[in-house]
Amino acid sequence: MARITNGVLGGFSGKVGPVVGYTLYGVDRMRSLPERTAPPTENELKSRSRFKLVQDVLNVVKGLVKVGFKDYWTKSGGMRAALSYNRQLPSERWRKEITLIRLRLKSAVEI
Repeated sequence: MARITNGVLGGFSGKVGPVVGYTLYGVDRMRSLPERTAPPTENELKSRSRFKLVQDVLNVVKGLVKVGFKDYWTKSGGMRAALSYNRQLPSERWRKEITLIRLRLKSAVEI
């Protein structure tokens, strides 16, 4: 998030979209965001897939999450707190529990 230092017409520091603002020797400057050149590492790919899994599951039960985690993070209705909490769980255990929940939901819908 960027910060405006001298009003609307002044410089800013931080990131706004694809632009980064900064001050160098008292002069406000802007530059484009650097592009990544190295391919993602194996750990980064694991982290991304885990984040996606947790996010997809929490989006399905968003209403419950907002009620259950409402006291932990007010602006997001608890989604950030739920995401943070569930990403800390061991990945394999979490996948097994989600599989069980999906099976229960599927059998409940079929009845």
